[in-house]
Amino acid sequence: MKTFFNINVDYIYFDLNVSLVCNITAVFFLLIGFNYYSLIWVQKTPKKTLTIIHIVLQLLTLIPFITLVFSIDSKDSSSLQFLNNNFILIISFLIFIVSIFVHLINFFSSLFSKSE
Repeated sequence: MKTFFNINVDYIYFDLNVSLVCNITAVFFLLIGFNYYSLIWVQKTPKKTLTIIHIVLQLLTLIPFITLVFSIDSKDSSSLQFLNNNFILIISFLIFIVSIFVHLINFFSSLFSKSE
């Protein structure tokens, strides 16, 4: 039996498969790891402050998502109290977007810097 969580935003209704969201998240973190590995491969170091900001933002983003995934009851997914507060998920998504930009700035500034 597949487990879904439902998000309603005005007239838009999202019915997301939990395993799909988890797989997309896993691929995203794999790509982040590949970016950091490519910096090691070209013998460049990432900027420490941007890396710390990126890690903190990712952790802030993952806390609501992990809470959501572990609070899903496979028998009755409509009983989720966490999803009633879509504001938390929207803020989490916005922090996620900011962390992506911080990661890309960190990656490209480290990659194109002249010093090692």
